Amino acid sequence: MNKRKDMSLMTVVLGRLNLSLPRLLDLDNHVGNGGRLLDEDLYFLHKAIEDSKRVMPLFKRNPEFQMPEMKLYSLYNSILKKALDNE
Repeated sequence: MNKRKDMSLMTVVLGRLNLSLPRLLDLDNHVGNGGRLLDEDLYFLHKAIEDSKRVMPLFKRNPEFQMPEMKLYSLYNSILKKALDNE
């Protein structure tokens, strides 16, 4: 895939992330304060992780975006670890 197409796709991916990041941060804060995840939270988190998996090749082809990818997976991990600790 060419760099130009990758950049167009990355624009879309980052736009979607901008929409989901506030909720992800809220979930991290919620479970960090001892809260439990509701079914709709788990569904949202599952969809966010699945979306990330689909665009992983895009991140791998473009090393300049690997740091945001790692931070995103770290956030997913933080939410899930805290949520499991709260069960």
